[in-house]
Amino acid sequence: MEQESAYGVLAKAQQLERQGKDIVHFEIGQPDFKTFPNIAKRLIGALREGKTGYKPPKGILELREAIADHAGKLRGITIDPE
Repeated sequence: MEQESAYGVLAKAQQLERQGKDIVHFEIGQPDFKTFPNIAKRLIGALREGKTGYKPPKGILELREAIADHAGKLRGITIDPE
């Protein structure tokens, strides 16, 4: 098996950091901050409820609709959840 390409980018970014470069990491989705407590609590609850399966690549429709509605109201526009 070959290495996932994002890990190659991560290795290069870490090499640049060791050289003193200031790097913003977008390569593997590993946040550089702790998970907010309210989110962690909901995640733990979901795990206890057995919600451990994969979801569609586009995300959960109801969540996309809620985000589109909220973001649209903030901006005064209509956002298509698709």
